[in-house]
Amino acid sequence: MKLNKKLLSLVLSLTLGATLLTGCSGSGESSGSSNEVKKIGITQLVEHPALDQAREGFIEGLKENGFVEGENLEVDFQNAQNDNPTSQTIASNFANDKKDLIFAVSTPSAQAAVNNIKEKPVFFAAITNPEAAGILEKNVTGVSDKSPVEKQAELIKRLLPNAKKIGIVYNTSQQNSFYLTEEFKKAAENLEFLVVEDIYSDTETVKYCDLFLPSTNGLKKEGVLINTERRLSKINPVLEKKENELTDYDIMLGIGKALGMGKLLDKWKTPKDAFETLRECTKGMPCDITGVSYELLSDYQKGIQWPFREGEKLKQDERRLFEDNKYYTPNCKAKFIYEDVATFPYEQSKEYPYLFNTGRGTVGQWHTQTRTREIPDVFSIVPHQAYVNINTDLAHELGILDNEIIKITSPNGVSNNFLVKLSRSVKKDQIYAPMHYIETNSLLPSIFDTYSKEPNFKYVPVKIEKVD
Repeated sequence: MKLNKKLLSLVLSLTLGATLLTGCSGSGESSGSSNEVKKIGITQLVEHPALDQAREGFIEGLKENGFVEGENLEVDFQNAQNDNPTSQTIASNFANDKKDLIFAVSTPSAQAAVNNIKEKPVFFAAITNPEAAGILEKNVTGVSDKSPVEKQAELIKRLLPNAKKIGIVYNTSQQNSFYLTEEFKKAAENLEFLVVEDIYSDTETVKYCDLFLPSTNGLKKEGVLINTERRLSKINPVLEKKENELTDYDIMLGIGKALGMGKLLDKWKTPKDAFETLRECTKGMPCDITGVSYELLSDYQKGIQWPFREGEKLKQDERRLFEDNKYYTPNCKAKFIYEDVATFPYEQSKEYPYLFNTGRGTVGQWHTQTRTREIPDVFSIVPHQAYVNINTDLAHELGILDNEIIKITSPNGVSNNFLVKLSRSVKKDQIYAPMHYIETNSLLPSIFDTYSKEPNFKYVPVKIEKVD
């Protein structure tokens, strides 16, 4: 297996360079006999054929080099069951157990290991871009599984010569996905067929699409909404659909029929069918909703919070999680994480001297303004183009006037033009930019919190240039 050889080569590098499996002391003398049992901890995010093969290849490579489990090797394999906090717990336990080496399979597992283990070697696999994942520390090494996206795009062109654009399904919680998606965009830039479904025909994405599928708004939809409060609420249509109007559910179901999915759609014929399928999938999970029925939701106007298991009785509208003091961790106890505040990779410098800070423009603006632009009072008081607030004194020093256009560049290599609005409420070395414009957001680097995966789309140092 090709992966085995790569893993084996790096394991041997660790044996010689980090003295992991030879047990050399600082004085150059052996700290143990050749029969000393070495402890290796393997942390894997979830069971998956590709991840399982990486783990099996690692153990096979060790065996071929004389390290056999049960003889001179002790292997502790832990599966996080696709739960990132559990990955953190596993890594912490490995650190406490003083494993000689940690083998992390997948990006979240490796990030957890790097957060908890600073001295012992950490070896990774099944990671596309370890640099972007932020795991390249002095005690870390491994192999990348970056896909040959250019060759994949070329193969698709050969198999589907009439295709113009490819849809990519990716995981937003995985740094690998963002990296590969951008790589694929570059490789497949000549494939140009984009389908967009929306209730508006003039959004930013619609401008670039080849096929637009118009959908009705929420006032005409039926289904179940689950919000971040864990509350399931029944959605009933307020207005009737007009002839030929379709909800997004109607559109997706229609596409499935057009693709000839046949019996695969038997459980998806109506929004109620979709809810029943979802309910069935939650059985035995933390979010178990097997006790919730479509009809029950119609009776409870305030909605029902999960978990609500089959056979349970609803006694109150609000229920807190973990009131039984049992948490979703291997030992059912809460885990508190203590560590130093992470350092932002980009700092103000001579090249990028100003801090580009973002936030809401006015109380009437929301996200990309797709809906709030319909409010006349809002759109009459804010510029229609991307703008920034600059301190009056700074603008005077740079020779920038109110309502002029400037170019702002960030360290990620993106430059955009902005309309200038002078302000006394902004600090002299800072620039404030409303987040409602694509020009603002594209300047911000894609940096994510290790645990919550929350993006740091807030600020970045920049430089300013006048536009002639």
